[in-house]
Amino acid sequence: MQQSSEVGMESNDERYRRAVEASGPPLPKSPRPIVILGAGGIIRAAHLPAYAKAGFPVIAVADSASGKASELASEKGIPHSFDSIAEAARFARRHGQERTDPR
Repeated sequence: MQQSSEVGMESNDERYRRAVEASGPPLPKSPRPIVILGAGGIIRAAHLPAYAKAGFPVIAVADSASGKASELASEKGIPHSFDSIAEAARFARRHGQERTDPR
């Protein structure tokens, strides 16, 4: 009788493995729009695909190299692009993206 109850029991390791497979990273309930500073390779190859996978909206990109941000924005369907960080910061402030950390 004891043997049959042990067969139906799942080990802790198995339960943990299933829980990890079923879970994902914690995501915000309502992600805030992202303004990206820089339009280089790491943004194209890693950041933008990760944001898309997570469902995070990217609303603007900025790069000081003239035309680089607008090229990326056009290619990836990002609605706004800027050739300076200052322009992007002003835009972000108008769209509720101001810094909230206590520094």
